[in-house]
Amino acid sequence: AFRFAAANVISMGYGTVFPTSNVGYLIATLSQLSGILINVFVFAAVLAKFQSPKADVVFSDKICLFTRDGVRHLCLRVGNLRCHTLYNPSLRLFVLKEQETSEGEDFVKIVELPVALPGTISGFYNITHRIDEESPLFSLSPEDMKNPDNVMAFQVIVTALDPVYQAEVCAKCSYNSASQLELSKRFADMMVLRDGRSTIDFAKFDELQDVMRSPSSSSLYSQRSYSSRKAQTTLCL
Repeated sequence: AFRFAAANVISMGYGTVFPTSNVGYLIATLSQLSGILINVFVFAAVLAKFQSPKADVVFSDKICLFTRDGVRHLCLRVGNLRCHTLYNPSLRLFVLKEQETSEGEDFVKIVELPVALPGTISGFYNITHRIDEESPLFSLSPEDMKNPDNVMAFQVIVTALDPVYQAEVCAKCSYNSASQLELSKRFADMMVLRDGRSTIDFAKFDELQDVMRSPSSSSLYSQRSYSSRKAQTTLCL
């Protein structure tokens, strides 16, 4: 009986044991239908398990505040370790501020900071907020931004379409303004030219540079992370 059931469920065939009566054929047919349903559900479960999109999206350890063309900019870096193209990215940057009402109620106010959206994200992208007259941070000095009483934290949320899995990947990161906000620093260039080809060097993902105030006053500052993803140099097209 076990050989008969196993042959019908697994292979949808009779094997070495086959029915000789109408009741036997009915049992065999029901077993074969059960085998089809079991195989479909097992295949779907395995497929969903191993083909679920993995968000290999990483964020810089620091967030930078620097001046570009006379205007202050807030900048952080997001990277795609798989180095394939993510389509229709949505980048949202928020500032968390402690707010007190006239009635004495304290709460955390979340204000969105506008950023430029790229068409796609491949290796990395610098998320930048321009602090102009319309920015919620315009009235704050760089020192005020590092004060937790004025700015508690920054938060970034990234969503994009992964064309490999035809599904959306999501990632987020938060930055403490007091310890992770770097003043007068900018991110180093990750694009390098090797053997006549432009590549992305992820070893420079968290590398920071002093903002050049004059041609003679530039200096290099490296803020390196010793996590496994940056312990080795990763190059991709």
